[in-house]
Amino acid sequence: MHKRPAVSAEQALPARGLAGQCARAAAVGSALGLAVTAYAFTMRNKELEALGELAVAVLAAWALSWPLLLIVRVRRPRLTALLAPVALVALTRGLSMLAPYASVLGQWQQAATVIAVAVVAAGGYAAAAFVGGPGARPRWRVIVAVMVVALIPAAMVVDPIQQAARDANEATDRAAQLAAFPHPLFAPDLPGYTIIEYHVDDSGSSFAFWLRPQSARQQSDGPSRLSAADGSLNIAVFQTPATAGFNPPADCVIPNLGSDSKVAVPCVTAGPDVWRVSKPANGWESLYLARRGDRVIQISTGSAAIPESDLARAATTLRQQPPSYFLG
Repeated sequence: MHKRPAVSAEQALPARGLAGQCARAAAVGSALGLAVTAYAFTMRNKELEALGELAVAVLAAWALSWPLLLIVRVRRPRLTALLAPVALVALTRGLSMLAPYASVLGQWQQAATVIAVAVVAAGGYAAAAFVGGPGARPRWRVIVAVMVVALIPAAMVVDPIQQAARDANEATDRAAQLAAFPHPLFAPDLPGYTIIEYHVDDSGSSFAFWLRPQSARQQSDGPSRLSAADGSLNIAVFQTPATAGFNPPADCVIPNLGSDSKVAVPCVTAGPDVWRVSKPANGWESLYLARRGDRVIQISTGSAAIPESDLARAATTLRQQPPSYFLG
């Protein structure tokens, strides 16, 4: 009479024991995730050095996971700790597919981020304990592993689709904002330059756009979204209301964008209703001013590579253009 071989203790782990093991692993993961998040919130510096410190914190949390899993009696703690980063990456990529819908959270977005970190960390360690620990049937281990890892290629497919939808919505919103601008829009006749970005002030009083030489080397990620501080190889065109003290060439009062202060500088006549500022502020290489009705158009560059003649041509060839001209 043949006896059925005894089942090992690891294979005989009951469902309740397996659930408890996954729950304990989830608690460890959640605690480590919240600790790293709390550390990240304490960092005010967001530069590369701070990101390096955050990476060290993540690695330290991962190194602590094995002894913590051992303390809470998770079986095969080393394998669970090794598998957890893979599950965390996969679940993070999966959660990123929900990111476009997080904007509705408003003021609760930071709290939602903390909750998301806790859930992802807990889920990652629970999945790692289920797949790497004893007690689960091999078939279910494979199913869970495949379902978790499949989130990575799924996100790679969904992310570009969502990004295209966000870009389209943003373009529509910005086009509507430009169409609602209550003042005429002026642009120069400047061959060899392309509009790479525009911005409408929230108050509806100012309009700005940037021109880049077509011969300039484009960045690998396409046209960049620039601000007035990004002056490399660009011509900035700011259209603002004419101030009360604007009386060129005796007194060129230039609105200082971003504040309520006004800067008075000397200027010389460069053409009909066009003036050149001899000592531009804010690090500009050259600055021209043109008046169109009650509007003043400032044309400037922070790059010595932009020819002076190009700025002069831009200032003297300004024409009113429809909103579609700036949409590309």
